[in-house]
Amino acid sequence: MKTPPVPIRSGHGDLLHLRPSFGRHLAADGRSAATRVAYSVAIAQLETFLSNQRLPTTVMALRPDHLEAFFVSLYERQLRPATILARHHALSRFFGWLIDEGELTSSPMANLRPPATHPSCAMVLTTAQIEAVLAACAGPAFEDVRDAAVIRLFVDTGTRLTEMAEARELSPTSSVGFWHR
Repeated sequence: MKTPPVPIRSGHGDLLHLRPSFGRHLAADGRSAATRVAYSVAIAQLETFLSNQRLPTTVMALRPDHLEAFFVSLYERQLRPATILARHHALSRFFGWLIDEGELTSSPMANLRPPATHPSCAMVLTTAQIEAVLAACAGPAFEDVRDAAVIRLFVDTGTRLTEMAEARELSPTSSVGFWHR
């Protein structure tokens, strides 16, 4: 039998005080640092918006129209649809966690549909553009060789910048200055 969750009651349910607890939950759940930062940013943006609009920042007082107004503000700031979708996902996870923790009985986002996004096509460099970038790295210095190797890795494998950065953090050679001489 599952025991009911004990409410957090940190800062009386204020977004500012709940954000670090949610971050710890994500870390304990094995979420990446980038995910934790992205979710924290979404909550911070919501809190800032609500404060600026003189709306409540306690989760118990939030209503769907408060969140809808937040998403409208993101569109008005002309954020990309994918960014708005990421904010929606982060806040949905956050409010779901608050339900699991007993802080809320229902999510104010329950009936807010995620924004529609259209898949964007990544810009693909032409062979001539890749050759020009590699030509800019055609020196004998360590940095030139390193930069050319990184560019070739991107081109040959399709690795994303965030994946490269994570590999750098995990690399045993990063502590001895492989990336920065």
